[in-house]
Order: sequence, then C-alpha cells, then structure tokens
Amino acid sequence: GDMAMRASWGDDSRFMLSVGGFHPRYSPPKGFPKLDRVKASLSSPGGNPRLEYTGYVAVTPNTFQVGAGALLHGEFGPATVHGELSFDALFRFNPFEFVVDFYAKISVKIKGKGLGLELDGTLKGPQPYRVRGKLSIDVLFISVTVKVNAKFGSSGGSTELPTADVLTEL
Repeated sequence: GDMAMRASWGDDSRFMLSVGGFHPRYSPPKGFPKLDRVKASLSSPGGNPRLEYTGYVAVTPNTFQVGAGALLHGEFGPATVHGELSFDALFRFNPFEFVVDFYAKISVKIKGKGLGLELDGTLKGPQPYRVRGKLSIDVLFISVTVKVNAKFGSSGGSTELPTADVLTEL
C-alpha cells in the first residue's frame, strides 16, 4: 500500500493524510496521488487456501475515512469455499454525517451446487438514519432476494458541530 500527506498553511490551508487510499465516495483534490490499498496475503504454497486483506485510512480536516476487506477462498476436492467481507466508512464532521457501505458473501459448493449468502448494503445518518440493501440466499436450485429500504429517527434539527480553532488552542 501507499501513503501520502499534504499540508499547507495560509489562505489556502489544507491537510490530508492517507494510507492506502480514500473512501470510494470521496474525491481527493487534483494533484493528490492515487494510492493503492494496503494489502496482506496469507496463502498456503500453491495458493489454496488463500486469505487476502486490503485496507485504507484517510484523514482530512472535515473527514475520517476507513475501509477494509477480507477474502477467503479454498478448494478441497469437489468442495469450494468462498467468503468475502468488506466495509467502507466515511465520517464528515461539519455538518456531521456518515455513510457506511458493507458487503458480505459466503458460499459452500460441492460439485457446483450448494449454499450461498450475500449481503450488500449502506447505512447513512444521522437524522434520519437510513438502511438500504439486499440479502440474497441461494440453496441448491432456489434463489431468494430480499430488499430493505428503511428510515428511522427524526429528521431536521441542526447537526453542525462547533468549529474548532486549532491554532489558538496550540
């Protein structure tokens, strides 16, 4: 993975720090390098089974961003096991809001037939909180997908945090 930091003071002051990139919904400013995710791999010789990890963390004056993913894949005779788990979280401080995208998948198959579960969704908030996503279940020849789109909590009201005067504090 790659790391980059940018800092400037004066009328055009800004600060950015990233290890492994940014949240997919965030657009870094022009000129900031495109970074590869931090990666780690734990695989047996020959790559079976294989376990891989990717991740990133980024900080700007108004955001905190973090994401990670893991993949497990193994083939054992006629059986195949595959699993994925990931999330991307973006927190914006002023006005306060967050979005967390999440994904999970697991499948166990014997000779191509078996069981699979997949969950793909997004949680946003606050005021109101929103959950949107879908759950898919595959068992042998049957496939079922359930979609969720729900809101809860009150809407309205101020979500602004007081601005911090960091230079005076220092």
